[in-house]
Amino acid sequence: MIEWQKEDDRILHIVMEHMDGITLVDLFEQRGALSEEQIKKLFFRIMIGVSHMHSANVIHRDLTLNNILVKFEDHNNNFDTLEEIKIIDLGFATVINEKTKGFCGSPT
Repeated sequence: MIEWQKEDDRILHIVMEHMDGITLVDLFEQRGALSEEQIKKLFFRIMIGVSHMHSANVIHRDLTLNNILVKFEDHNNNFDTLEEIKIIDLGFATVINEKTKGFCGSPT
């Protein structure tokens, strides 16, 4: 997330940079299961992103494998060359306030 601005209680503008990469769903389809160490590395970096959003009082409300992009330095998606992880699709995101309540997100 580069910048965000709250227009009113209903509208939140979020500016994000473009990133080439693949979703975690695509990564798992291509590679199959990941090792425990690889999962730990992914999870740690995802939580850094979530923590950053929460520090700005923004909640994602639709965090799924389809909404996480990963980028590798090589085109073979070699996990040792993991370059970036981005949380995307903030369409359900909102600023936390006293009116924030209820369930939201992708259907299961």
